[in-house]
Amino acid sequence: MKEHPVVVWLCVCFVIFTCNNVPSAALDEDTVLLDAIVKNVATMLNHKMDAVKCIMAAAEDAAEEFEVPPGKPKDVNFTYYSAKSSATFIDGEFWNHTKDEPNTKWYHSLYLSPDPHFYGIPVNTSHSVIHVPTNVYDHSVEALPSIMWSEALDEVFVQNYNSDPALSWQYFGTHSGVMRGFPAISWRQDPDLFDCRSRNWYIEATTCSKDMIILMDISGSMKGLRHTIAKLTVSTLLSTLSNNDFFNVFFFNNETHEVVPCFKDMLVQATLENVNLFKEGITKQLPLSTTNFTTVMVTAFELLERYRVMRGCNDSEGVQCNQAIMLVTDGLPGNLTELFERYNWKNNNTVIPVRVFTFLVGREVTKVREIQWTACLNRGYYVHIHYMYEAKEQTLKYIDVIARPLVLQGTVHPISWTHAYADTTVSRPDKGFHTLTCPSLITSYFDRQVTYLTQTDKVPPSQLKTKLDPKWCLNVKAAVNKLLLFQDPKVTDWLAEVMDSPDKMEQLLLHERNKGLYFSQRKEDHLYIKEFDVEEEEEGKFQAYRLMTSVSIPAFDRKTNRNNQTQLLDGSYLPTRIASLLGVAGTDVALDDIEKRAWPYKVNFKSGAELLLVSYLAYIRHDGNVE
Repeated sequence: MKEHPVVVWLCVCFVIFTCNNVPSAALDEDTVLLDAIVKNVATMLNHKMDAVKCIMAAAEDAAEEFEVPPGKPKDVNFTYYSAKSSATFIDGEFWNHTKDEPNTKWYHSLYLSPDPHFYGIPVNTSHSVIHVPTNVYDHSVEALPSIMWSEALDEVFVQNYNSDPALSWQYFGTHSGVMRGFPAISWRQDPDLFDCRSRNWYIEATTCSKDMIILMDISGSMKGLRHTIAKLTVSTLLSTLSNNDFFNVFFFNNETHEVVPCFKDMLVQATLENVNLFKEGITKQLPLSTTNFTTVMVTAFELLERYRVMRGCNDSEGVQCNQAIMLVTDGLPGNLTELFERYNWKNNNTVIPVRVFTFLVGREVTKVREIQWTACLNRGYYVHIHYMYEAKEQTLKYIDVIARPLVLQGTVHPISWTHAYADTTVSRPDKGFHTLTCPSLITSYFDRQVTYLTQTDKVPPSQLKTKLDPKWCLNVKAAVNKLLLFQDPKVTDWLAEVMDSPDKMEQLLLHERNKGLYFSQRKEDHLYIKEFDVEEEEEGKFQAYRLMTSVSIPAFDRKTNRNNQTQLLDGSYLPTRIASLLGVAGTDVALDDIEKRAWPYKVNFKSGAELLLVSYLAYIRHDGNVE
């Protein structure tokens, strides 16, 4: 069984500690305490893993038994609970969040009540709710079947919650972008940019740690719409990377150079700050000149080969790294077979260590066949992106291809734990209620006033509108450049992402300049993380942001392809498997819950194990302060 990194880390630290000169009596006492802590934490984490395993098993069974109803999807008589489109009732009172009339033909009404276990958010623990990305039509051929068969997961969600009342949000994200979450909530974000397929818990469960090189064509033919589509495609690819991945991005025309010059001849870890740096970098070059595909492809293959050697990946023995080249262009000038034979087809063309994915951008293109074969001959995938709105959906298709080896083996379902991330789950009377691993903006001063108005019944929620200053983004960007006082760049990027107004950024900078004057967590929270009303201050509700980790597991499509059968020696036919990823099941675990099960009330500095525990608590806190 794969232990959570927290448990492993505690054990390793204890082994290191025992190497020091510690009295045997104290060491025995520490050993007993640490063993008990590890068992307690491990038991809790195992319960979370068991919950996602149950969701995965139920999803595979339901999808295998499901038969798509005949006729067009829009004509199917089926209604469900929609997080964005269902009419919402909170404690029996109708809450209309939009000007549109609720569509009762397609969507059930949501009846919600505040639940203290889910941070006071109105929820319904008797059923789940569906979230569909903005760019996906919920009654399309791909989305509607996922919505229909996943309805069977409600029973498992409820059973998991009843078995473990401490369980947080449960969810299942499908390959089509449809996500079913439990308990049911009303999801309000404008604009709604959430897509489960680009979340870390989904990516890490479906793909192994990978090396990726993105090649972006900036030749003269890429001007205008093509260049815009290319930037969106590269940005989407970068968004699908996690901390376990390593990458680089190259511009190329008749010359080849890195998007970020300081990352020359190397792959960098896909941390938040690195990904943001590259996203900014791809906007700084304009298309010009001609193209030289040979130079850029050789550069990419040689760099990946060097990392294969460094990591001990032996092509001759079949031990391969997970590597890919993403080519974003408007066409290939000719055939590159000779180049692939030299750099990517090993052992008499039996081993292809690097997958090549091609993204053809633009409407009027030529030599499509060459770019198609470039992908197909190198274990990759080809997509043609005609318009801007297609960029995200088409780009995400590469994930299913990389996941195929995992799907084809069909037996092992590896469990993945994400790195710690900042999450907030708050009630917003003006925009509704949102959660589920969304590190989005939290209540501002305006929201505080809205809360007061709605609580005193002076203004109904339906008449409230948020006025957002369009210039605040520029102010935040300028303030981020001043955040050089942080020793850890991860803290800088995290705080920059969650600040929701220039005032909070300025308060943060002022606080950092005067940090030596006070070290009050209460004061810090009140200044720039969350603003409170009198009741909240009296109740001591501070630290709106929580550090979270998510556990997830992939689910496979077990259906067979009846139209593609293999003839056996006895003359019978065996249907081939559909090597499709069904989706990913997951749940959230707050690091505060792990801390509680580490028995902090037993911690003091008199024993070694307790000192290690305090060090562990300091490790998981974003600011490194030990309380």
